Amino acid sequence: MAEKNLPPTESRKRQARQEGQVGVSQDSLKILRLLLMAEVAFATEPLWRGLVDAMLEAALRQTARPMDTTLAMSWSSFLPALFALLVMAALPALVAVLGTLAQTRFNFAGKALGKGFDKLNPGNNLKNLVSGQKLMMGVLGPVRSLTLLTVAWLKIRADLPDIAQGFRVDAAQGWSMSLAMLQGLERQCIIVLVLLIVTDILLQRYLIFRQLRMDISEVRRDHKQNEGDPMLKGTRKQIAKELIMSDGADAQQRPNAVVVNPEHVAVALYYDPEVTEMPLILDKRSDEEALALRRRAREDGVPVVRYVGLARHLLASGEVGQAVPEHTFRAVALLLRVIEEYEKQAPELLRPTLRPGEDETRLDLASVDDEIGQEMLDLA
Repeated sequence: MAEKNLPPTESRKRQARQEGQVGVSQDSLKILRLLLMAEVAFATEPLWRGLVDAMLEAALRQTARPMDTTLAMSWSSFLPALFALLVMAALPALVAVLGTLAQTRFNFAGKALGKGFDKLNPGNNLKNLVSGQKLMMGVLGPVRSLTLLTVAWLKIRADLPDIAQGFRVDAAQGWSMSLAMLQGLERQCIIVLVLLIVTDILLQRYLIFRQLRMDISEVRRDHKQNEGDPMLKGTRKQIAKELIMSDGADAQQRPNAVVVNPEHVAVALYYDPEVTEMPLILDKRSDEEALALRRRAREDGVPVVRYVGLARHLLASGEVGQAVPEHTFRAVALLLRVIEEYEKQAPELLRPTLRPGEDETRLDLASVDDEIGQEMLDLA
């Protein structure tokens, strides 16, 4: 089985989004809810403290009153408390929904809803428990907790002198001092928690990316499946066939590139994503015929690139009129990328001018680095 070391194609990413395979950090949602609730609690402290005081005071005053009056007063005190609890319950839910939508870029995965019952399968859940992703999260969990506890301990240790003087103040001052210390501790932890949020979001996206990686056979299959409708595929193949079956003079004018040895081998390649699935070999020559092919390419303005290893492989195993051999895919992709870079920076090296009396074999050609080029061939 080929190693899955190629990035996912756009269609694979789109399919994953439709199936709900999006990197969503559940830990970040929990942290956001915690921070929101803490900040709301500190910001509204005078309000809910006054509400609690009023309720206690009303309860004490109603002890000597008739039952009907007491129930009416209790109900009037209960409604504000119920409203506050509903608000406190709605805020975390709202944060969870907005946080999830933000991370998924407002992606609604209808197919994921149909897999809800599969998650209840004990066998699948047991398999997920021992997956690499779960093991990684099991290791990172204690590290995060230790980091947060360290920050909390440093803050508490810095406040120990003030805590030791707490017995000198009255109850109201003690309450205010305690609240200020708790808020300071929470603000210190916010820094660590924000870093944890960013780290976890990036980690989840990386894990999804790893999960979606493909091998070369999957990439080719995906490409074939997503070219378009069958009629369009047939039209493209017919155009490619006509291109290959055309007469030699016309065929020599059509290459996108000629890769050379540089003296003894020349191979003409054609590639157009709208016409061909893979790069095609239009012609291949050796010795004197290779020099003639180079000369025609130069006269027609076709890029000529020195790539010794690829030229030899195509001459030995490639067939004229056929796609380049599978083991040269990476090398041909590198060749096309090098041509793009030369077009931007030094186009004159792709189409060198031959002066009268100058030796064809001594032209300064664009070239692929030998070490990198050989590495692409070795990876096949």
